[in-house]
Amino acid sequence: MWFNVWFLIWPAQKIVIENAKNVAEGKPANPDAAAAGARALLGSRTNTMFSIPMLFFMVAAPHLPISMDMNNVTTYWIAMFVVWAALQFNGMKGKLGPMTSVNGVIACGFGLTAVIYLMMEIIL
Repeated sequence: MWFNVWFLIWPAQKIVIENAKNVAEGKPANPDAAAAGARALLGSRTNTMFSIPMLFFMVAAPHLPISMDMNNVTTYWIAMFVVWAALQFNGMKGKLGPMTSVNGVIACGFGLTAVIYLMMEIIL
């Protein structure tokens, strides 16, 4: 999430802000501003999607009785990295897809939470 803010959302937002200032001053619009705004939107929605499982596991951690098989921890983290990398790649280069609406972002976040929980139950 930190990476998305500082290396994806904020640089794109600077382009959009600079474009708005230029247009307000009567200068020509930057043709890259629309793409930068879309990139910032997708990064922001990806962060929102990541926030839902983070909040769930922060609140639920003391209450979830998950027995951990220490032999499978590496497998679990590899699977988690693959899921995270795929979602992060989509956040950087992909399309909005189901995250076009706020309801879609929330549904994706709960879906991600379910996937992570199932991976914990199956792998660990």
